[in-house]
Amino acid sequence: MGILGSDGNVEKIMGKYGLKIDTRLGPNMMDMPGPDKVFSKDYNTFRNETLRTDTGFYEQACNFSERILKVEPKPEEAVKLQQAIEKTHLNITPAGAYSLGTLTMILLVILGLLILGISYFLALAGVICATQIMLPIIIIFTGIIAMKFISNYPLHLMMKWRLQASNQMVLCILYIVMYMRHTSNLEHAIKFAGEHIGNPLALDLRKILWDVETQKYSTIKEAIDVYLLQWKDYNLEFVEAFHLIGSSLYEGNEQRRVEVLEKSLEIMLEGTYNNMMHYAQETKSPIQAV
Repeated sequence: MGILGSDGNVEKIMGKYGLKIDTRLGPNMMDMPGPDKVFSKDYNTFRNETLRTDTGFYEQACNFSERILKVEPKPEEAVKLQQAIEKTHLNITPAGAYSLGTLTMILLVILGLLILGISYFLALAGVICATQIMLPIIIIFTGIIAMKFISNYPLHLMMKWRLQASNQMVLCILYIVMYMRHTSNLEHAIKFAGEHIGNPLALDLRKILWDVETQKYSTIKEAIDVYLLQWKDYNLEFVEAFHLIGSSLYEGNEQRRVEVLEKSLEIMLEGTYNNMMHYAQETKSPIQAV
């Protein structure tokens, strides 16, 4: 069994963080009511406050550009962009992202051609040297390159979002297990974790409850299953831990239910430890070579 896999280590971690949670939140925190209207239905306000400084201008620019041009990407690219948009909680469409990229390219190309024409006549008149004509050419090529980057910006944002969320997954599972050891209610446990783990994963958990409140999905289990699909190729331990947590709801024996919850935390810890070891081994040889 791995270094993090023994029951004693799991109990030690549960005790350590349980004490910290009680110290920060008070021992009766888990006795409070579960998901409320403020937590789930205030999702849009929470999203706007979270993303305002990072992506607010980009969203406005995409929506403005779409009203002017409305450039549709290729179907396969539109699918990838839509997945990235949903993952990063952006209020745009794939057409909006492509429209902004195209509009930026057009404006830069027009600006470059305008400067190129002026520079050409000034060069003929001897006011400037011919080498200065390179500036508008650079502007034109910058516009062409910027189109691809701006159009695919949601994909870059998704990679950043995924890395940040991955760093919070152990704490997320820990909070959920801590709550469900006390009260066997998955919806309440997700609310509890979402209130205390911080962004960006907290925004994902709020979105899960929001989708249930707005009846996009009929049950919390359905909403979680759909959400976990995006992690199956990137963090399988997180998916397995969540499935074990869900299966604990169907355990009739209290001792067995607690064991399943602890097993989910054990899997998450073991997976994180193994990933760290693999990363260390992969970087060891290049460092030695240097």
